[in-house]
Amino acid sequence: PPDSRDYMVIGTSGGHESGVGYKPKQDNGKRCPGPCAYNHKDYANYFWLYSLGEAERVANSEIEPFEARPYAFGPLPVFSLGRLLIGADYHEETGRLFIMIGKGDYTQDRYAAQPVLLVYKVRKADPSPAP
Repeated sequence: PPDSRDYMVIGTSGGHESGVGYKPKQDNGKRCPGPCAYNHKDYANYFWLYSLGEAERVANSEIEPFEARPYAFGPLPVFSLGRLLIGADYHEETGRLFIMIGKGDYTQDRYAAQPVLLVYKVRKADPSPAP
């Protein structure tokens, strides 16, 4: 986030409710080709917040990348049409966060869903202390 000492990662995560297996047969009867959630609908858009200090420690080889731990994480509260995020980018000069949601637009073709691009204006944090 702008003007902070944080590093934000956004993406998708699964298996938080049903658990994760390697090549399991899911609740819909399909077998996964690799690691996946037991419930085929147990996936959500997520965020993870890290301290920049943690990222610096990884960059300086003081800790391994898998040792860095987020101080906050959870479902990403974006309008996602019940679909998963497939890409994102932050443009620092304009303060815009671009999030691509997969299979969100069925209006162009009834057999193939197109992605939807969401654009958010990110405001800088208020430097004044909270009351």
